[in-house]
Amino acid sequence: MSFEIVRKDQDKFIHYDIDYSSSNQTYIVSRHRTDSWLQYNRLVDVSYYFSKIHDFPFKRITNKYNYAQYKINGKGEKGSYSLKDHPNYIIDQNNLEKVSISELPIEGYLIHVLGKEKGGLKSESLAYCFFDESFK
Repeated sequence: MSFEIVRKDQDKFIHYDIDYSSSNQTYIVSRHRTDSWLQYNRLVDVSYYFSKIHDFPFKRITNKYNYAQYKINGKGEKGSYSLKDHPNYIIDQNNLEKVSISELPIEGYLIHVLGKEKGGLKSESLAYCFFDESFK
């Protein structure tokens, strides 16, 4: 598991790259500073993001499939999406509400759900899930 957190520190930003090794159960954390970047105002607060991940009804999607591994991918960046190749859902507390193609595009924070065969190199996209959404 790996993730990146960005924190504002006065007029600069601190990037934390965090990698978790399940084999030795340790975290490796590296950090560096950067100047302001326009995209940072679209990022969600890390505590809020992880609260959404914690409440995410992951099994409601994965129980329809039989993959050896599942993963979620999300950048915590608000954007506008019109993803029509797989089901779209809105995450509302512990519920998933399906979004019809006619309701797209949708603006919000994206969590992408993927499945992977045992020993496989490629992940297959299963669903796109959004929180703090609005429709365009």
